[in-house]
Amino acid sequence: MLEEKIMNDYKEAMKARDTVKTSVLSFLRAEFKNVAIEKKKNLLEIITRLVFAIGVVFFTCSFIVNQTIYFSNYFGVSSFIISLIFLSIGTNFPELSLAIRV
Repeated sequence: MLEEKIMNDYKEAMKARDTVKTSVLSFLRAEFKNVAIEKKKNLLEIITRLVFAIGVVFFTCSFIVNQTIYFSNYFGVSSFIISLIFLSIGTNFPELSLAIRV
């Protein structure tokens, strides 16, 4: 709505050959375009980060599962036991380190 009003005023200023009004309205039109481009850029950046984060999570999960299976075969122990012991230690270790530090 505001953009349409600025565009119409810009056209009228061009017809009237009012250089000051034309330059001010031209600047406003350019700023509206810059804001629209910035919004698209931010959305693209957010989507890119989201896709990257999902990829990292899937890769990390696959790595953990493969390593658990490898260690269970290496030690001849059930993969459930390896998961239960090492993954529980790995997930609780950051919390324990914070509790000890405080």
